[in-house]
Amino acid sequence: MSVDGPRTSVFTFQSAVHSHHVLRSLEELRQKELLCDVTVEVERRSFRAHSSVLASCSDYFYTRLTNRSRPNPTVRLPNEVMLDMVDGLNLEVLRKL
Repeated sequence: MSVDGPRTSVFTFQSAVHSHHVLRSLEELRQKELLCDVTVEVERRSFRAHSSVLASCSDYFYTRLTNRSRPNPTVRLPNEVMLDMVDGLNLEVLRKL
């Protein structure tokens, strides 16, 4: 019996709900203010958030957060963004920034 080299196997994991679970877990962490690394201010109210989530869903946040010079920055949203529009950092609204 001869062995021509190491045998490798490739497994692909696919799940229709994995991304939903990841986002839900990230939202739970944000609500508990765990592992948050950025503060977003709108109308004098502050929200803690995950910069990677914000940057991945919004060009505005991508630009603001990838060009930062210090850790744990504060991002002040433009005056035309109202508190009721943000609704606790609703990702659908933030994509439009």
